[in-house]
Amino acid sequence: MLFIRHFIRLLYLVSHMLLGLFALMVVGAAIVSLAEGMNFWKAMYLTFITAATIGYGDVVPVTVVGRITCILMGLLGLMFFGIVVAVTNRALAHAIEEKHGIRHADGIENPHTPRSVAKAMVKARQPIDPIGPG
Repeated sequence: MLFIRHFIRLLYLVSHMLLGLFALMVVGAAIVSLAEGMNFWKAMYLTFITAATIGYGDVVPVTVVGRITCILMGLLGLMFFGIVVAVTNRALAHAIEEKHGIRHADGIENPHTPRSVAKAMVKARQPIDPIGPG
Protein backbone atom coordinates (compact mmCIF):
# COMPACT_ATOMS: atom_id res chain seq x y z
CA MET A 1 0.00 0.00 0.00
CA LEU A 2 2.97 2.32 0.61
CA PHE A 3 4.06 1.95 -3.00
CA ILE A 4 0.62 2.79 -4.38
CA ARG A 5 0.36 5.89 -2.18
CA HIS A 6 3.76 7.16 -3.33
CA PHE A 7 3.07 6.19 -6.95
CA ILE A 8 -0.19 8.14 -7.09
CA ARG A 9 1.38 11.15 -5.35
CA LEU A 10 4.31 11.23 -7.76
CA LEU A 11 2.07 10.67 -10.80
CA TYR A 12 0.05 13.67 -9.68
CA LEU A 13 3.25 15.76 -9.58
CA VAL A 14 4.08 14.92 -13.22
CA SER A 15 0.50 14.74 -14.48
CA HIS A 16 0.84 18.00 -16.43
CA MET A 17 3.76 16.54 -18.41
CA LEU A 18 1.96 13.26 -19.06
CA LEU A 19 -1.22 15.04 -20.15
CA GLY A 20 0.79 17.32 -22.42
CA LEU A 21 2.51 14.36 -24.06
CA PHE A 22 -0.84 12.57 -24.41
CA ALA A 23 -2.33 15.68 -26.04
CA LEU A 24 0.59 15.80 -28.49
CA MET A 25 -0.06 12.14 -29.33
CA VAL A 26 -3.71 12.95 -30.09
CA VAL A 27 -2.59 15.83 -32.32
CA GLY A 28 -0.14 13.46 -34.00
CA ALA A 29 -2.96 11.00 -34.60
CA ALA A 30 -5.01 13.78 -36.22
CA ILE A 31 -2.07 14.66 -38.49
CA VAL A 32 -1.58 11.00 -39.44
CA SER A 33 -5.32 10.65 -40.07
CA LEU A 34 -5.31 13.60 -42.46
CA ALA A 35 -2.02 12.73 -44.16
CA GLU A 36 -2.84 9.06 -44.64
CA GLY A 37 -6.56 9.46 -45.31
CA MET A 38 -7.47 6.95 -42.63
CA ASN A 39 -10.08 6.84 -39.88
CA PHE A 40 -9.09 8.92 -36.81
CA TRP A 41 -9.40 5.92 -34.47
CA LYS A 42 -7.20 3.82 -36.71
CA ALA A 43 -4.66 6.66 -36.66
CA MET A 44 -4.92 6.75 -32.84
CA TYR A 45 -4.23 3.03 -32.79
CA LEU A 46 -1.19 3.54 -35.05
CA THR A 47 0.04 6.42 -32.91
CA PHE A 48 -0.20 4.55 -29.62
CA ILE A 49 1.28 1.34 -30.99
CA THR A 50 4.16 3.46 -32.33
CA ALA A 51 4.49 5.45 -29.08
CA ALA A 52 4.66 2.22 -27.10
CA THR A 53 7.39 1.05 -29.52
CA ILE A 54 5.44 -2.12 -30.27
CA GLY A 55 4.89 -1.65 -34.01
CA TYR A 56 2.75 -4.61 -35.01
CA GLY A 57 2.99 -3.65 -38.69
CA ASP A 58 -0.71 -4.15 -39.41
CA VAL A 59 -1.17 -0.40 -39.98
CA VAL A 60 1.73 1.54 -41.48
CA PRO A 61 2.16 5.09 -42.73
CA VAL A 62 2.89 5.44 -46.43
CA THR A 63 3.22 9.21 -46.89
CA VAL A 64 6.28 11.23 -45.89
CA VAL A 65 4.22 13.36 -43.49
CA GLY A 66 2.73 10.24 -41.89
CA ARG A 67 6.14 8.62 -41.48
CA ILE A 68 7.76 11.72 -39.97
CA THR A 69 4.81 12.11 -37.61
CA CYS A 70 5.12 8.48 -36.53
CA ILE A 71 8.83 8.97 -35.85
CA LEU A 72 7.96 11.93 -33.64
CA MET A 73 5.25 9.86 -31.94
CA GLY A 74 7.85 7.20 -31.17
CA LEU A 75 10.04 9.83 -29.50
CA LEU A 76 7.06 11.19 -27.55
CA GLY A 77 6.27 7.64 -26.47
CA LEU A 78 9.81 7.19 -25.17
CA MET A 79 9.42 10.34 -23.09
CA PHE A 80 5.95 9.33 -21.86
CA PHE A 81 6.93 5.84 -20.77
CA GLY A 82 10.30 7.07 -19.46
CA ILE A 83 8.45 9.40 -17.09
CA VAL A 84 6.16 6.57 -15.97
CA VAL A 85 9.16 4.29 -15.35
CA ALA A 86 10.96 7.04 -13.42
CA VAL A 87 7.87 7.65 -11.27
CA THR A 88 7.56 3.91 -10.61
CA ASN A 89 11.23 3.69 -9.65
CA ARG A 90 11.02 6.69 -7.30
CA ALA A 91 7.76 5.47 -5.73
CA LEU A 92 9.33 2.08 -5.03
CA ALA A 93 12.40 3.74 -3.51
CA HIS A 94 10.22 5.98 -1.32
CA ALA A 95 8.16 3.00 -0.16
CA ILE A 96 11.28 1.00 0.76
CA GLU A 97 12.86 3.99 2.48
CA GLU A 98 9.70 4.69 4.46
CA LYS A 99 9.30 1.05 5.44
CA HIS A 100 12.86 0.88 6.75
CA GLY A 101 12.91 4.39 8.22
CA ILE A 102 15.59 5.76 5.93
CA ARG A 103 15.58 9.48 5.25
CA HIS A 104 14.29 10.59 1.87
CA ALA A 105 12.84 13.71 0.30
CA ASP A 106 9.78 13.63 2.57
CA GLY A 107 11.95 14.25 5.64
CA ILE A 108 11.60 10.86 7.31
CA GLU A 109 14.89 9.95 8.96
CA ASN A 110 16.18 6.80 10.61
CA PRO A 111 17.72 7.80 13.96
CA HIS A 112 20.29 4.97 13.74
CA THR A 113 22.10 5.97 10.53
CA PRO A 114 25.67 7.25 10.96
CA ARG A 115 24.66 10.75 9.86
CA SER A 116 21.81 10.87 12.39
CA VAL A 117 24.07 9.63 15.19
CA ALA A 118 26.71 12.24 14.28
CA LYS A 119 24.08 15.00 14.27
CA ALA A 120 22.81 13.88 17.66
CA MET A 121 26.35 13.81 19.06
CA VAL A 122 27.12 17.29 17.75
CA LYS A 123 23.84 18.55 19.18
CA ALA A 124 24.72 16.96 22.55
CA ARG A 125 28.28 18.40 22.23
CA GLN A 126 29.94 15.00 22.53
CA PRO A 127 33.25 14.43 20.75
CA ILE A 128 33.03 12.35 17.58
CA ASP A 129 35.65 9.61 17.31
CA PRO A 130 36.60 9.44 13.59
CA ILE A 131 38.10 5.94 13.99
CA GLY A 132 35.12 4.46 15.77
CA PRO A 133 34.88 2.29 18.85
CA GLY A 134 37.55 -0.21 19.72
